Amino acid sequence: MKREQEERAVANSRSAKKQIRVSERKRIRNRSIRSAVRTKVTHTRRALTGSDVNSLENELKTAVQALDQAAEKGVLHKNNVARRKARLMSQVHKRILALHAEPEKAAAEAAPRAAASRAKKAPAKAKAPAKAKTAAKK
Repeated sequence: MKREQEERAVANSRSAKKQIRVSERKRIRNRSIRSAVRTKVTHTRRALTGSDVNSLENELKTAVQALDQAAEKGVLHKNNVARRKARLMSQVHKRILALHAEPEKAAAEAAPRAAASRAKKAPAKAKAPAKAKTAAKK
């Protein structure tokens, strides 16, 4: 495979051939790191659908660590990593707030429903008839 790369690039000097080999090694390393980052971010996003706050926070922590390591090694740009982390943390924060609000929301909704079911409903207002459009055109 390396020979195919060298032949395709048609490098003339020894240093150019070496650069092709180095680039190939870096490409393989970067690919595995990017893949690991993507996997950890995906696991965090999947944890967003669950109801366990602890597992969500743990997944977020591992994803942030992986993103930071990728930025440190130069695999991903630091601004790209910062943007991804900010978006991911925002999603997690919203989900945690929603999970904490659900028990309170359920209790708050239960009381008005019970009162509303006991009370008689007011008759619905009759809709006003629609205005007739003039059929005559000029």
